[in-house]
Order: sequence, then structure tokens, then C-alpha cells
Amino acid sequence: MRNRNQAMVNIAVMAILAIAIQAVKAQWVQTNGPYGGDIRALCVADSTIFAGTDHGRIFLSTNNGTSWTSVNPGWADWTICAITSVGSNIFVGTGRGIYRSTNNGTNWIAVNSGLTNLYIRCVAVYGNDIFAGTDSGVFLSTNNGTSWVAVDSGLTEHEVYSIAVSGNNIFAGTYSGCIFLSVNKGKSWIPACIRYH
Repeated sequence: MRNRNQAMVNIAVMAILAIAIQAVKAQWVQTNGPYGGDIRALCVADSTIFAGTDHGRIFLSTNNGTSWTSVNPGWADWTICAITSVGSNIFVGTGRGIYRSTNNGTNWIAVNSGLTNLYIRCVAVYGNDIFAGTDSGVFLSTNNGTSWVAVDSGLTEHEVYSIAVSGNNIFAGTYSGCIFLSVNKGKSWIPACIRYH
């Protein structure tokens, strides 16, 4: 009798686990596209989703991914590395600089004045300011990308692959595996890392 009760308990536990696993799997739903390369960057601006691909394509969806519209500016062999928004401005970081659209991607203009490296690996927003990570460090624009200034004092690793903002803290992740922290809008950086290699 004891073995039978234990078997019933085991079956009940396995059934609960099977239901729980299906519930977890059901939380993700594949959207209908976009199609046109590997998705390298995503951004949500108000109720619009922007997706950038490794083939220089930019798509937008205004219905949570049910359908996608190409707003391809003709960058056929460029990689879209990053997308972010500030107000009604959309910024795209590519292997050839930063581009801004003020009309949901219909038109794009280059906004690279002051950038010494045009391979933009990442972008992040701090208030109305924009940070860009490049192979030459971090750059800051305080005027919607019209001009950029290097902000890398103390940044000893210059290949910046990711930037994240949390409150007044700005983090820069580098190719070497080190993370740097700035608490003063990028004016200075201190290492906050444990190297993995």
C-alpha cells in the first residue's frame, strides 16, 4: 500500500511539473517576422517596435509584432548594431555611424559630427542625452546627435560593446570582459569588473 501511495504521489508531482513547464513555455509567442536577416537590435518607442538586422534592414511594428513594415534606408550591407529613442527621435547605430529619424524611419540623416570611430556597437539614453559605444570608447551627445564628444577619462578598455543606465549610474561593458562605471554622465569611469580571461 505504501508503494502504491508513493507511486501516486510521484505521478501527481510529474503531472504538476508537466503542466508548469507548458505554462512557462506558453509565455513566449513568436511574432510574424520581421524577415530579412538576424535581428541585432530592438527598441520600443511609445507603441512602435523597431528591429534592426545584420543586413542593414530596419523594420517597425505598430501592433506588437503581428505585422512588420520595412523602413529600409538602403543600407544593404551594413549591420544595424543598436537602436534607441529619445522623444520622437529614433537613433540607429551601424558599422558606418549613427543615423537619426524624426519620422519613424521614413527618412534618416547621419549625425556623426565629433565621432572619431564610426563603428557604433551600442547606444543608450540617459535623460535626453545619448551615449554611444565604439571601438574607440564612449561618446556623448547632449543635442540629439548633432554633435558628439568623447567621454572616456579612466576608461582603460576602449572597445565598448554595451552600455546600460540605472539611475545615475552608467555602465560600459568592454570587449576585454571588464565593466566600467560612471556616476557623472561619463566624465570619468572606474573599473567595476572581474575579468573572465
